[in-house]
Amino acid sequence: LIDMDKVQLHPTGFIDPSDPSNPTKFLAPEAIRGSGGILVNSGGERFVNELDLRSVVASAIQKHCSHLLSDPPFAWCILSPEAQELFGKPVLSFYKDKLGLFEECNDIAALANHIGCTL
Repeated sequence: LIDMDKVQLHPTGFIDPSDPSNPTKFLAPEAIRGSGGILVNSGGERFVNELDLRSVVASAIQKHCSHLLSDPPFAWCILSPEAQELFGKPVLSFYKDKLGLFEECNDIAALANHIGCTL
């Protein structure tokens, strides 16, 4: 193998909550982080600057996130209403409504319950 230092990886992909062990994943567009999506671990803690280099985001996920639902480790992606608008409601609707990869939480308590962490 040559020039492996030139290979880029994509740090974020979607895990299907109805089949988390499925090895097939959907790539999460980088725009989801660029539009204001934040990544939190299973404790509900933000652990990385989502706009950092791909390698930094991927390394932070490996270091700070669990293997609870899947292997490799995973993070939760949270989109505020503003981030949803910036990302684009039609695109988000595809991931949320058609593929079932997002769940709407009406408040912080519902979000903490969904993630399984304390407030």
